[in-house]
Amino acid sequence: MTKALEKQKLVGTLQQAVAEKKQEEGAQELNAIFSDLLPWTIASTDADTLRENVMRGRGDIERFLDSLYLFRVGEISVSADAQDVADLIYKRQQAAIVAAAQAGYTLTTIISGDGGGTVDIFLGVRGEEDVKDVFREQLQGVYPGKGIEFVEEADIKNTLKAQKHGGVLTGIPTQQIDEEKQTFDLSSVIRSMNGQEFLLAIVSRPVAKSETAQQLHELMDLKDQCHALANWNIGREKSEGENRSYAVQEAKGYSKSETIAPNIVSTIWRGIVGGVSSTTETEFLSRSETDTVGWSENVGRSLSYEQQNTLAMELESIADKLIARLRNGLNTGLWESFITYATGSRTASQILSGTLAGELIKADPDALPIRNVSGALSADIPIFVPKERDGESLIKGNKLLSFLSSDEAALLMAPPLSSVPGYDIR
Repeated sequence: MTKALEKQKLVGTLQQAVAEKKQEEGAQELNAIFSDLLPWTIASTDADTLRENVMRGRGDIERFLDSLYLFRVGEISVSADAQDVADLIYKRQQAAIVAAAQAGYTLTTIISGDGGGTVDIFLGVRGEEDVKDVFREQLQGVYPGKGIEFVEEADIKNTLKAQKHGGVLTGIPTQQIDEEKQTFDLSSVIRSMNGQEFLLAIVSRPVAKSETAQQLHELMDLKDQCHALANWNIGREKSEGENRSYAVQEAKGYSKSETIAPNIVSTIWRGIVGGVSSTTETEFLSRSETDTVGWSENVGRSLSYEQQNTLAMELESIADKLIARLRNGLNTGLWESFITYATGSRTASQILSGTLAGELIKADPDALPIRNVSGALSADIPIFVPKERDGESLIKGNKLLSFLSSDEAALLMAPPLSSVPGYDIR
């Protein structure tokens, strides 16, 4: 019995060691999946993140700014009977964005504050040489009226000279909360910077469908890994028993045998034929009894339960959301987007980025994590512009890029939804 207990204890120890090893391997796998799904949330300093992911030379930044064709938006006309101005503007902006996605144009919305309370709002495009004329005609169709004009040379570079602090905000605008449509309104952001000189730029670059399809496949694999790690079945056993056997055998018998042996004797006067006869009778009785007692025991516990891994379940949910976004992007277009800003002080940056963050997530409990990375600007880096991925993974290629469907990009890049100084809705 003691040996059985010691053996079972050894087996239990080995099983526990194997389970702990599997849990350790599972934790390592989950950390890798977390890094793949939400790379921008991995702990690192703002300085390191900016150094690794933004353009470092003034020449590269100015070439990017010079490549944009900008159209100043001073007025947007809506019909007098329009019931939902925000929805009307979003639909117009979405039409422009879906068309640009098919053509492969980079789009931007820029807001420049002069410090006196007035702002300039620009819609911009980047692409081939004829993109300026094509985009102008498109804007005139989407936003009819006389409030949009091409600007040969915007004063953006001069605005940036006075800025000392800036940053990049990553995030995805909330479209619905409890089936109620949400807005992303730049009007509130502009009002929060009243009297401050600043520059805010929202840039979206189109993603090729081949890249979208490849990333969709990778995300599905990650989702399957999360699902496998989300629920584990753990079991242990206990058994014990005793056995006994008792047997009785009894035999009784009778046998009889008779033997006749012939003999011939000759005489002179006669012959007689005769023999010898014998008979044997036997009776026997036998009895045996067997009594066997046995006992065995396996010590343990008979227990089976399901262990849930909350982190794996949450990562599976996040992967599912990203898959839905990419699937939508295959149909209407997928964009890699970023929000960058430049202000005169660290405090002004915090106010601007805080208002932007509030507009992005709208206190949505299901919103994906956002991140605001900020730092000091210089003559060499007047504004932070995230680098292009150059064929790297959509999610891991640049931690300062967000991936948006055309619906989400329209929400993010639409002009302000209410009038502000320098911009009117009529």
